[in-house]
Amino acid sequence: MLVTACGRIGFDDITPSPAQPLCEAHATALYCNDFDDGDLKGAAGGGGNFVPGGASGTGYQMVAPPGEMPRLTVDLGRQITTGPLFLSARFLLAEGAPIAEFVVLGQLLSNAFTGKVSFDLVAADRVQIANANAVTSLQGDPGSLPRGRWTCFELSVVADRTGNGSLVLALDGQPLLGGATTDPTVGLDGYGKAELGAFASAGNGVAIEITFDDWVVDTSPIGCR
Repeated sequence: MLVTACGRIGFDDITPSPAQPLCEAHATALYCNDFDDGDLKGAAGGGGNFVPGGASGTGYQMVAPPGEMPRLTVDLGRQITTGPLFLSARFLLAEGAPIAEFVVLGQLLSNAFTGKVSFDLVAADRVQIANANAVTSLQGDPGSLPRGRWTCFELSVVADRTGNGSLVLALDGQPLLGGATTDPTVGLDGYGKAELGAFASAGNGVAIEITFDDWVVDTSPIGCR
């Protein structure tokens, strides 16, 4: 497992007060949705089976048989070509056998759906950061992505084409994977969209069930609550 600190991204002292509504705490975010009222707030759903709440009664539940891609997509309203960008949400991955191939759980991508960086669940329930801008990936240990409990993730990118960027994945506020990288971390047309979902490989063997809540995209650290 790769665990490195990145000097330009911090996860300390940024947790909003639980008493303050999520989207009030992140009033200037590029996108925020606590899913409390069932309103997608500009996001578009597609690609398979997804329902508000689901068995947990909160958030947005997606069920992805092998090869299906239920997802929520939001246009960020601007192109991020340089500097920091953060994608955060809470997720509940249902209990089940370890994944065989992969499921993309969240990603930042260009409007043309070309360059992207994603937070994935891969074989043996490993956490992965996949950087399609350089065709590289970082993977955690087997079982590093928890099942059966609510977990907060924050994927952070310092977008840079010249080898001075960074990629970091934190779970429950603790950096788990990534750090500074010499690989390009953004494509020529930048990042203009964010997605949450269950982009399931056809080789997975079984369906994946996952529920998302408290989705925020911002150019500043988000934190967990």
